[in-house]
Amino acid sequence: PYRARLDRVDVLLVGVWAEDSAGVLTHHGSQTHIHVLTGGSQPIVGHVDGLRLLEGARLRVARP
Repeated sequence: PYRARLDRVDVLLVGVWAEDSAGVLTHHGSQTHIHVLTGGSQPIVGHVDGLRLLEGARLRVARP
């Protein structure tokens, strides 16, 4: 598996909130499943294991 740490990068996060789906849609003990997409000429796409936002970061959440 490939691992990367992305510092101070604008990304698109796509995920689901899946209450009561641990081990099915999410990891055990988690209610979210999130993927990341970076921009640029060589984008990175992958699963997000952890996330920390910088002070002043903006997070937009869309409802279906």
